Amino acid sequence: MSEKSGVSLGVVKRFENSGEILLKPLTKIAVALEMARKLEQLFEDAPYLSIEEKIDENN
Repeated sequence: MSEKSGVSLGVVKRFENSGEILLKPLTKIAVALEMARKLEQLFEDAPYLSIEEKIDENN
């Protein structure tokens, strides 16, 4: 994964062990795994402006 993504082996190991990673190496790994679209979806606009809107929708 390190070679394929261009992310150092230490960063990959730390991510595997702790789940901690910076956005840039995470993006590189997502691209290497052909999962960039899934990562992108995390940052799409939410359909609600606030939690109150979501709560109101359920009532």
